[in-house]
Amino acid sequence: MSKMLLFAGRPRALGERVASHLEIALTPLEITRFPGGEEKIQLGLSVSGCTVVFVHTTSGAENFVLSLQMMEAATRADAGKIVLVDPFMGYQRQEKTSKGKPRESVTARIVAESLQHFGLDRYFVVDPHNDGILSLFKNASPMYAGRLFVDWFRQQNYPNPVIVTPDAGGMPRALWYSDQLGVQFAQIQKRRDPGDGKLKVYNVVGDIGPENVAVIVDDVLSTGRTLLQAMDVLSAKRGVTRFIIIATHAELCGDAIERLNASGAERIVVTDTIEHPPERLAKMIGPGGKFVIIPIAEWIARAIRSLQKEGESVSKLSD
Repeated sequence: MSKMLLFAGRPRALGERVASHLEIALTPLEITRFPGGEEKIQLGLSVSGCTVVFVHTTSGAENFVLSLQMMEAATRADAGKIVLVDPFMGYQRQEKTSKGKPRESVTARIVAESLQHFGLDRYFVVDPHNDGILSLFKNASPMYAGRLFVDWFRQQNYPNPVIVTPDAGGMPRALWYSDQLGVQFAQIQKRRDPGDGKLKVYNVVGDIGPENVAVIVDDVLSTGRTLLQAMDVLSAKRGVTRFIIIATHAELCGDAIERLNASGAERIVVTDTIEHPPERLAKMIGPGGKFVIIPIAEWIARAIRSLQKEGESVSKLSD
């Protein structure tokens, strides 16, 4: 394999931790921000003929454009191979049009095609919202964080756990956890309210009751309202009193941290795919915080090492 150069985009701290686990120095990457808000990047060393690896999220318009600038600069500088490790893919929940809205944009397709247009050769993505997203790339490798959560959960010794998916779309995830832990699973059912047209929780399917710990699993923790609704219906209809929430991407919009800390959940277990400022982090894991943050840098480093070993698949990291 050609010489590998590692660049840290955003979150910068994650890239630094990945480099530490790989025991290599980060290659300099200069990001300049102009008064009007535009940004430009410059690669700090020659990348000609090298395998260039960027650890960078495409979440948010600025970060997405920055990722395209990285691809374009590396391509024009004659990089041998360009790899993007994306801890949290931007616009991934827009991978298809909504029912009855055929003229909506499919923004995940824009992300995928734009990255490849500017030279992306290999794409690693942590817990994509939908596996259909992978078909938008010529060479995409999903990295499922479930194994990290399973390892954590086995150390806790919770009695009589049952895996719960808050919606039908999360059933494959729930089944995987159920198989790995050797426990039952349940599903929260929703239906569209004829009055306002919104999906609302109304029932529970599966064997779960007061003696069980409900382990609610999801990929993105945004406002937290869907998971709190799931807790309410489990409590009202099945008498469940103990709850654990597991979600890979802690997006935590608005006052989600406060809302979840005040909920009946005992623990909210997430990863550090999304960086939070110190004041929000203190609310998550400081006094009164219920969050547990599982680091992913070493796991990402192992995936990057797989690039250097012919024939080794990154999929075994998620098995």
